[in-house]
Amino acid sequence: MKRFKGPQNGSHKWADDFIDEGINGYFDPGLNRIIQTTTAEQKNILKRLKENSDVMNPVYAEIEHKITDRSTPRGNGGLGRRAVLAAIVDAAIVYEEKRNIKRDRKDLEEAQEDIIKTTEELIKFLDKRNRIKEESYLTSAANTCPLHLVERAGLESGTVERQFLFEGHVVPILAKVDGGLRMGKYMPRIQDVLAALKREMESPISGCRSEVDAVSDSRKTSYADFVRGFEDCIMQDRDICCNLPERFKLTDESLAGIVKALFDEDIEADNITKARKPKR
Repeated sequence: MKRFKGPQNGSHKWADDFIDEGINGYFDPGLNRIIQTTTAEQKNILKRLKENSDVMNPVYAEIEHKITDRSTPRGNGGLGRRAVLAAIVDAAIVYEEKRNIKRDRKDLEEAQEDIIKTTEELIKFLDKRNRIKEESYLTSAANTCPLHLVERAGLESGTVERQFLFEGHVVPILAKVDGGLRMGKYMPRIQDVLAALKREMESPISGCRSEVDAVSDSRKTSYADFVRGFEDCIMQDRDICCNLPERFKLTDESLAGIVKALFDEDIEADNITKARKPKR
């Protein structure tokens, strides 16, 4: 890895100050209290940077080398260096959100598959129970009528308020349905209800927002998403806020170090090269 001027293993005060301020807040003399400026997600990312300072020190050295008062359009290297750390935090949060959406989708799919398998087994057991009763002329006190189960679940719901609402609003409806049943109308069996549940669990999974759908339907989320997200943040800050040098970019080695510090993934610099967007 290319070495830049500045401490490689020592303290980089500007980075330490940025991280500590984000984690602990800063004291406002006018208000005479600590002001918190970061969210829980941002603090979590900053804590990882602090815990892995040995990995990040070469990255900080590169940032110091490339961003100075003379190299930035506004002549404020300190602001530019903080902008890079802010871009790292923002890109990490977006990356983790995407990764969590993919994880949650996978967990939900597995849960629905388990429900499908379980309902299939329950239907088999209920059919077997009915067959044994019919062939042996035995009786059972267990009542599997869906109406009975709904009523029992409502009356045993646990709280007085819920039971009161159930008795006042649901029981009258059940009585009407039960009256229709006695008149010869068809009532689904518990097996039919379970079969309907199985069909519901076969429904496709979708997100509440279009961007969630796009992420969850995409291929596996990887460190490349973080790299591209980080470079998008850098471009925005450079082109709109003018806090960074025109041609500023971190080396592949530094980006690999950031991925290692934040996500504990050992990535070769060559892989970072492939992940980066084409030059614009």
